Amino acid sequence: MNEIITFLIRWPNSLCHFNISAATDEESLREYWKTFVCDGCGQEYDAHIVSRMSETDIFIPNIIDLTFDVLDHFGQEEVTAEIESTQQLDIYRKVSTDVIALLRYQHHQEHKATLNNMLFAQVVTAIEAYLASSFISTVVNSDLLIRRLVETDPELAKRQFSLKEIFTQWEDLKFLVARYLKDLIFHDLKKIKPMYFSVLDIDFGNIEWLFKAILIRHDCVHRNGFDKDGNQHQIESDAIIELVKQCTHLVSQIEEHLSAR
Repeated sequence: MNEIITFLIRWPNSLCHFNISAATDEESLREYWKTFVCDGCGQEYDAHIVSRMSETDIFIPNIIDLTFDVLDHFGQEEVTAEIESTQQLDIYRKVSTDVIALLRYQHHQEHKATLNNMLFAQVVTAIEAYLASSFISTVVNSDLLIRRLVETDPELAKRQFSLKEIFTQWEDLKFLVARYLKDLIFHDLKKIKPMYFSVLDIDFGNIEWLFKAILIRHDCVHRNGFDKDGNQHQIESDAIIELVKQCTHLVSQIEEHLSAR
């Protein structure tokens, strides 16, 4: 199996960043040396790579600090798909339409609570995926917006990328930014609202309804529709329809701003 290893190497007055491929053997230890050159400064490195199926360790002599991240082929494709995706709106519309259609079917009353739990969770997942994917594809495909993100996001600033690195190693850094965003906002939706505002100038307004829906979704997925005190959420069809309407209104606002850029 091939892995992509992302390096950050810090020297007293410089920082090098690049990706290399490494092979891992699913059944045994692989230990070898590999020489590679930083595209930004031309510095040559000899890396001692120890790869197993469960982990990869990198050792480079005489450096101050080494940070590396390992991404398997599947993970690389997933991030690349986020960068290239243009189907966010279509996917959201398909999911929301399917949810409404399923609510119109006649179901046995004894099955309705379980069905509504699943449909409620699906709507929340659909809006989360839309918000994250739209942000990633919009920002990463714009030089100006990547720069604005780097300048305004405190977490990304901690990565210590200089503006020189951003523009001399652009494709690799675009990938790193996309992966950073994917890991961050797919798992912490509260960060999406300020990021949309600071980078895209899109103000969501009051979305307490969405944060509340996310909490309920957690109970639907992890507690079978019960809260931590053992109380069952009574999720009616009308509540799901209202949630779809609110999500669709938010999506429409975002699409209007994005199309006007």
